[in-house]
Amino acid sequence: MSDLLERLEARAPGSPGPAVRHNLAYNFPLAWYRRPDGDVVQLQSDPNNRAMYEDLGFVLLRPAEAREWEQEVRPELVAAQKRKARLITAIRRLESRVPQFVLDDEENFGFRDMDVDTLQEVFDDYCNQFSIKPRLPPIPPERNSSADANLAGVETNAMHSREEFEGKLKRGQGYDPIAEARKR
Repeated sequence: MSDLLERLEARAPGSPGPAVRHNLAYNFPLAWYRRPDGDVVQLQSDPNNRAMYEDLGFVLLRPAEAREWEQEVRPELVAAQKRKARLITAIRRLESRVPQFVLDDEENFGFRDMDVDTLQEVFDDYCNQFSIKPRLPPIPPERNSSADANLAGVETNAMHSREEFEGKLKRGQGYDPIAEARKR
C-alpha cells in the first residue's frame, strides 16, 4: 500500500458523528477525499459538503497530498487497474474464440478479486490448455485530464490567435448573449 494511502488512513475518524449545519457558500472547486473504504475520489469542497463528508468518515487531502495523489500515486493505480482490466477482457474474449471454453458466473465474477499476477497465470494457463497464442488487447492511453476540463466545449484564447478571434467576431460566428436574448 502506498505511503500516502497509509497516512490518509491514519487521519480517518473512527466512526461518523452527528450531522453538523454550516453556512451556505458557492463556487468552491472540487477536492480530493479518501473515502472510508480507502478509495480516493474527487468531490465538492464547499463547507457544507466538506463537513458532511468528514462526518461520514471521509478525509480531505491537503494540497501537498492532492498533488502527490494526482502526480505519483494515482497514475500507478490507474496503470495497475488497466493491466488487470486488460487481462480480464482477454480471458473473457477466449469464450468467443474457443467454442470449448466456457466461464461460469462464479469464475467470471471471481476475476475482480484476483491480483494482476494471478490473472496473468490464469490467462497463460487457459491459452496453454487450448493451444492459443496469448494476445492481450492494447491498453488505451490515459485521457488528458487538464485543468481546463471544465472548459470542454468552450472556445478559449488558447485555441485561436488574436487575428482568428477578431475575424470570427467580424463574420458574426461567435455566441453573442445579447443578440440571443433579443431573439426570444
